[in-house]
Amino acid sequence: MPMPSPDRVHTPRQGAASFWQDATVPELRRELLPGDAVRRFGACLTEQAEKLPELTHNQDAILEAGTTLITDYSLLPSIFDDEARSLIFTSLAKRQAAAEVATDPAVEREEKNFVFDVLTLLAYAHSPALDAHRLEIEKEEAPQRQAQTQAIYDRYTHGPLSRELQAGIDAGLLDGVKARLGITPENEDPYEVRVLSIDPEGGRTAVGLNPPHLDLVPDFRRYKQDLRERAEQMKVELGWTNTVQAWVRTPPGSDKRMLCIPMPLAEKLLYPELTAHNRHYDEAAAQEDLVVLEHEYTHTQGESSVDGLHYIAINLEEKRAKHYSRDGSSYPDVEEFFDDLALVTGLDVTHLFERAPKGGRIAQVHRDIAAHLGLDGMLEVLVASPYNYLLGNGSNEFQCAAFDHVGGYDGVTQRLIAQEMAKDGGSAFDARLEAAAVRMEAEQTYRADWMERRARLGLEVITDMIIRKRGQIRVRDLRS
Repeated sequence: MPMPSPDRVHTPRQGAASFWQDATVPELRRELLPGDAVRRFGACLTEQAEKLPELTHNQDAILEAGTTLITDYSLLPSIFDDEARSLIFTSLAKRQAAAEVATDPAVEREEKNFVFDVLTLLAYAHSPALDAHRLEIEKEEAPQRQAQTQAIYDRYTHGPLSRELQAGIDAGLLDGVKARLGITPENEDPYEVRVLSIDPEGGRTAVGLNPPHLDLVPDFRRYKQDLRERAEQMKVELGWTNTVQAWVRTPPGSDKRMLCIPMPLAEKLLYPELTAHNRHYDEAAAQEDLVVLEHEYTHTQGESSVDGLHYIAINLEEKRAKHYSRDGSSYPDVEEFFDDLALVTGLDVTHLFERAPKGGRIAQVHRDIAAHLGLDGMLEVLVASPYNYLLGNGSNEFQCAAFDHVGGYDGVTQRLIAQEMAKDGGSAFDARLEAAAVRMEAEQTYRADWMERRARLGLEVITDMIIRKRGQIRVRDLRS
């Protein structure tokens, strides 16, 4: 799958300066004075430096760069209300400080554009200047469309089946994933089940669904066709480019997430008699359907992405959902990118999740990644968004540009390899690489389809290194 490459020369907008000049009402100007935000950033930076020693080496330069960003984009103090958001801002300020002293003007320009793209995703809700890009980012959830979007969801929601699925969950349908997440009645986050009367992805969710009696076959075929057509209608009404199997939506201003499941999937989970006459729908197929529900339920409980949105660290959030639902099929690029990350750096992010219910506090997880990879490494890893998000309904130019700037998955991986080589000559990485090559040789993983799939996912660097290592091991074994 090709990496998105927006055809543009991206330069920071000048909206911040003009907004500040236009804020002629004294009360408004006092409210937006950057001093409070600068003080908040200074306090955050001091606290972060106590936990991340790398910040102590150039703390003054980072503070100055952060102050420039706050002033240029009229950032409000509220951006520092959230610890995870503050950490991402600090990583951007560090990046901005490095760009300021770059000797190559092209590098300086590209780095500052990268900072702007990520800052826009991070801070558009905390900046009157960057808020001008909200509609480009949020699209269907932008204020202008919120009521319309909610009405569409309401129209396609099947109330009775939604209540039945919720009752099934309350009766134990999701007890397995709840136990893995550490969910209790006291800590369960509020959510709402929405069974939608659609069959998305061209009828994929209805696979295995059969009528209980042969005389109902014609009606059942019409029923499934109607659901497929409704899925297409809903896609058009929402302005989507594609449909997905299931998803979670957080209505703006709500603390209750909507767990959206298509009707055929809910019916298969609730009514075994509707799959009993299908010889291709076995226990493994039923488990796969349950995993879909478990994956989406995990998204309703805790979060790993910044502000619970789909822009920064959404790859980590999908990895968390895959981990707790034991989902081995969705987001293969996310799965293998984090596998590569563990191979290169020794950091298995699932171990970070397991230390606390729901995967732990987002800020703590991000800080632990920064402690292991450095702030630059953390930032690059967290903006390496899954292809589904870069190419799907929620795609936006800022997210695509950030991914493109870091060179996609392999660009991030290459810089982490260079970082590991600088530590100890790469001896720890080489040991992990050899262990992976030996294991894959034993499992006979080396096939053309494996290499082709990895290439399509933009994950060729580690593929090539493992294959070379395999060759070295064979030569060594022959000589011995």
